[in-house]
Amino acid sequence: MLMIALLLAAALLHPPVLGPQILSAPQPPAASTSQPAVSAAPAAGGATIAWAADDHIYIALLSLEGRLAPQPTELAASQPTPPSIVPFRGGYLVAWSNLALPEQAVLVKLSQDLRPIAETHMTGRSAEVRSDGAFAWMLVDGNAFPVSDDGAGLAIGRNMFAADDLAVVGSEMPPRVSHEAPFCVGHFNFCLPDRYAVTIAWRNTIQQIPTGTNTFPASLAFDGQTLLSAFYIPDAFGSPSGAVRVFAFGATSPIPIGGYIDSQRPPRPSIATDGERFVVVWRSWHPNDYDVSGAVIDPATFKVTPLSIAASSADEREPGVAAIAPGRFLITYTVSTAGERRFAARFLDFGETPLRRHATFR
Repeated sequence: MLMIALLLAAALLHPPVLGPQILSAPQPPAASTSQPAVSAAPAAGGATIAWAADDHIYIALLSLEGRLAPQPTELAASQPTPPSIVPFRGGYLVAWSNLALPEQAVLVKLSQDLRPIAETHMTGRSAEVRSDGAFAWMLVDGNAFPVSDDGAGLAIGRNMFAADDLAVVGSEMPPRVSHEAPFCVGHFNFCLPDRYAVTIAWRNTIQQIPTGTNTFPASLAFDGQTLLSAFYIPDAFGSPSGAVRVFAFGATSPIPIGGYIDSQRPPRPSIATDGERFVVVWRSWHPNDYDVSGAVIDPATFKVTPLSIAASSADEREPGVAAIAPGRFLITYTVSTAGERRFAARFLDFGETPLRRHATFR
């Protein structure tokens, strides 16, 4: 009986399998690189992806075989930032900002077949959307606005400061994370102005994670039980190469998940969960170019499994990750070489990986 139990347990444990790289046609330069170039959301038969090119936002289905729907939905934009897309009540929400003056944050509600239904505008230079499928919040320039139940507008009067990121937890006030807050200790709230922290606020509790003499934006994800934040520590308490770390809300110390060197101010790592595990991806500078690294994190044991996503002589950056099904993630990034920029994607599976072909994003 013990042998049968061990065999069954082994059969249920699938190591992560990273699928082949899917490349797009050449793309125009990015209007902004502060967030992932391509955003993804769950869809039957693959993932719904959204990206910006010229003065349009495109949304299309990417199949598990690596094929893109022949006719993507096109939304007019003006110097758009990379969009973010999330599932919402049987359809989708997509958000971005138009950087052409006057700068505007845009939220569009889409049907399941990617048909635009409603559109909302407000002043803003950055815009992203977060959702648990039934409830959603829009992040605009560090402020968060709840999306109306019909997805057609925002509850402006209920906005709150969110800074870097938030995780939607049903209808309650969402947990949120910010960086560059002075590190404060003691009953008298004594603050150290030359020491910084990542700050997570949730359910009337605030927790700070010291990051040394500097800190960069953090990301946040929630699996229903564990709230996990991913962030860079620039000096890593004396380490010259720095580190990428995660922190579980309520834990006593952050967990290193990988080293990094970055010649520029790095954007925040991207984090996602399928309810069983967390996946984090980030860019890392090597002697001549950027690569994309990652890690899988077990929320029960906090065991870290490193992932090498993209490491070649090309310049790979702007990574993002989304959970698109139980045991399946889509990792996106860009590949630049000889002045040519392309979108790239890889499926990450914790089971059998089907055959996939190259896709053309447009």
